[in-house]
Amino acid sequence: MYMRQTIYVHLFFICLVLNACNNDNDEFDHKDDDRPETLAWIEDTMRKRYYWNQEMPEAGKLNYTADPETFFTSLLYKGADGKTINGQHQYFSYIEKIPADTYSSIQEEYTYGFEFSSVKFRQPNGPEYYGALVLYVLPDTPAQRAGLKRGDWIVYMNDHLLNADDVESLYGDVAKTFRIFRWSNSDGFIFDRQINMDTAEPLTENNPIYRAETYTIGGKKIGYLVYNSFKAGINDDDYSYNDKLRELSADKFSDVDEFVLDLRYNGGGLLSCARLMCAMLGPAGILSEKKFGYLEYNDGSKEYFTASNTQGNGNNLNLRRLFVLVSLSSASASEAVINLLDPYMDVIVIGRKTIGK
Repeated sequence: MYMRQTIYVHLFFICLVLNACNNDNDEFDHKDDDRPETLAWIEDTMRKRYYWNQEMPEAGKLNYTADPETFFTSLLYKGADGKTINGQHQYFSYIEKIPADTYSSIQEEYTYGFEFSSVKFRQPNGPEYYGALVLYVLPDTPAQRAGLKRGDWIVYMNDHLLNADDVESLYGDVAKTFRIFRWSNSDGFIFDRQINMDTAEPLTENNPIYRAETYTIGGKKIGYLVYNSFKAGINDDDYSYNDKLRELSADKFSDVDEFVLDLRYNGGGLLSCARLMCAMLGPAGILSEKKFGYLEYNDGSKEYFTASNTQGNGNNLNLRRLFVLVSLSSASASEAVINLLDPYMDVIVIGRKTIGK
């Protein structure tokens, strides 16, 4: 019996991550196997652990000369795993290769330090081009030092209109010049300024708690939290982000009357963090629930779980109502928080339809 990495509350979602690396403690014996070792490990692991393992192709229909990524994708069940977005199917399950000498260590990610959403535009008598709308900027990054701000539109890079390859390079590349525009509903793009972006740098920390504020409106204290990823800490052995959530619940947010949880840029993460968020925001009664949610395995059995304890100087806010901001980028654990809390409180969801992962 093996678990699909999922939460089944009112909504299915999956995010199966397989680390294809050398493992001296491999549970499968491939010594007398004609299949390439890596592909054999991928296939055997999937047939044992994948939620839709009964829908996988028969061995005789598989291409054992393919590269690992292509081979892995050929095993996936398109009927339920993933979503079709802009005419292209995007699977929730994926595989990544982690070198043995860096496994379990912090992986450096080179980035300019901003999140964006890209949009394709068509000119009446000209070529297609892209615009990148800046969603938020991380502190102490090339983007912040260049003066990039939320709401900016990047339309030109190095004196030419953005194309598809340029959009990919926005995640992190060499030093570049960007021309920034503002959007007007009446006039379209209006040039604002030009900025010089330094070379991308390693991202050593990406705190998911992007903003935590309180406001007093109409005599009520309102908490506002922008939470961009369900991460416990800087790495697998660190829980500093969870500790910060507990600290906020016991201090800044301790006496709020209403709460706004902003998950517009949150694509998901750890179930343990989602449970902690529920324990922090939900009514006190959920802490004693024995069947708060459950995990479903590929043999149909279920494992029930409780809301995470807010221990560690944390606090349950005992809210009766919660406002959640969402977007097309909200997925996975973000949707789980909404669905886990919905039976116990008034959850008001504001924004566009979420991914449904």
